[in-house]
Amino acid sequence: MKNLRLIFILASLCTVGIVITQVYWVRRAYVFENKKFDLNVNIALRDVALKVWEYKQSQAAMYNVVTRVSSDYYFVKINEHVEQEILEHFLKESFTANDLYTDFVYGLHDCMNNDMEYKKFINLSNRTAHPTGFVDIPKTNIENYYFVVYFPTRKDYLASQLTFWMISSVFLVGVLLFMAYIVYVILNQKRLSQMQKDFVKNMTHEFKTPLASIQLASSVLKKPTIIENPSRLLNYATIIESEAKRLEMQVERVLQMSLGQKRELELNKRLVDIRPVITDVIATYQTKLENRNGMITIDLGNKELILNVDVEHLSIALSNLIDNAIKYTPEEVNPQITVVLKEQAKSISLTISDNGIGIERNSMKHIFERFYRVSTGNVHNVKGFGIGLNYVKAIIDLHEGKIICESESGKGASFTISLPKPELPQ
Repeated sequence: MKNLRLIFILASLCTVGIVITQVYWVRRAYVFENKKFDLNVNIALRDVALKVWEYKQSQAAMYNVVTRVSSDYYFVKINEHVEQEILEHFLKESFTANDLYTDFVYGLHDCMNNDMEYKKFINLSNRTAHPTGFVDIPKTNIENYYFVVYFPTRKDYLASQLTFWMISSVFLVGVLLFMAYIVYVILNQKRLSQMQKDFVKNMTHEFKTPLASIQLASSVLKKPTIIENPSRLLNYATIIESEAKRLEMQVERVLQMSLGQKRELELNKRLVDIRPVITDVIATYQTKLENRNGMITIDLGNKELILNVDVEHLSIALSNLIDNAIKYTPEEVNPQITVVLKEQAKSISLTISDNGIGIERNSMKHIFERFYRVSTGNVHNVKGFGIGLNYVKAIIDLHEGKIICESESGKGASFTISLPKPELPQ
């Protein structure tokens, strides 16, 4: 188990390292594509300015003609008026030559009127559905003619250039999730395997103890002299009967486990007053409580409470709860059990409380799992299969009811069962 935990820790560290590395390289790729885009735009716009000067047969300016005023806006100083068709032709030609297949909006600033003379949206990528106009054009102190280029889909264009990285990231995340699922399955199977080993060990002990007692008593009964001592004969016969009942009970519990599957168990429901069912179950534990100087307090009310239940299976489920209440009370403590039955608006609730060792918080979410056994602390020699509460939960679910547990370590436990009221004929 330690080796498995070490492998899990190392795998987790490797996973975190892989994710951090992937995020780092995706960010680096985005920064690279952003710089590449800016460089290509500057080259393309510089080329457009040169073509305009050549077309106008004017002297080319030797200073920086391209100015990036924001992430999406570029100003190009040309000091010449140029027709819209000519400027559009030069822009498309230069952008295509520099692999800038992205949508843009261009316009020419008229220095005489200090306003945009014309502007137009160009769908160069053939993907944008609707034209996009200028948005918040930054102010400038340029007094001569210049044209503006705005890239409304710059982020989308950059994202499209990272397709490989996006696909690889999604694939990596999928692989990591699959690996995490495999690790979860391995750990869960390890836990189930350990629980099954504990179950087999407990079952072996529970079966061997009564069998050993029966074998010992039967060997004594084989002696001819036993007939001369009726009291001893009765004593050993009683031992055999008692251990046989104990063995039958253990077999019944194993059968409960196999029948606990919802798809295999069929209930034989009928309308009954639930109060006698509860009192009959409690009566079977009176002797056991008296032997430990314990007491059970019952509050079932005076009103007949009808439920549509399978009496046999519900009785076994209630027996498991009361048996646990006695079993998980320390030997030096007198068991104090409280059974309260209440009628709700649409259901009937039954609460069974005890003063036992209680259940730790981290065990609460597992108590209804098959083979799971709560740590018994200083309560020794508590045997069981870890199937009692699992069976109880299965039976309550089959009755379309609910069961909840409230407990604190060292302060006992309280189980509340809620079963829906049936629709009674008027």
